[in-house]
Amino acid sequence: MRKYIFIIFSLIIITICGLGIFDQIKSIDILPNYSETHVKMHKQNIISNNDLDACQKEVLLNEVDVDRKNQKETSNQALVVVLCAIIILIVQLIMLLMMLFSPKKKEIHLLDKRSVKLS
Repeated sequence: MRKYIFIIFSLIIITICGLGIFDQIKSIDILPNYSETHVKMHKQNIISNNDLDACQKEVLLNEVDVDRKNQKETSNQALVVVLCAIIILIVQLIMLLMMLFSPKKKEIHLLDKRSVKLS
């Protein structure tokens, strides 16, 4: 009975970790060079815009920098969450396989009539 409860809890944890991985994978910045290039192009567009004065340009450039910084922090946090979830997932899979393939307990009879010979 304990074996089945352990298997059910293990499958629940594996499912939760899998969903967490898929949820956080969207936040990871996989191509940081592309993102940096996009930020530089956006900054160049702001600088080259003649309709804005110097203060507005400075505010917009600071907003772009802050947004990129927040994206990097979010990406780093998501990466840590994904790595922890993968480690937990691997440990749970190993424990589940050990539980599934462990031999059943064999009862030992000390006073088995067939094995004990009386003289």
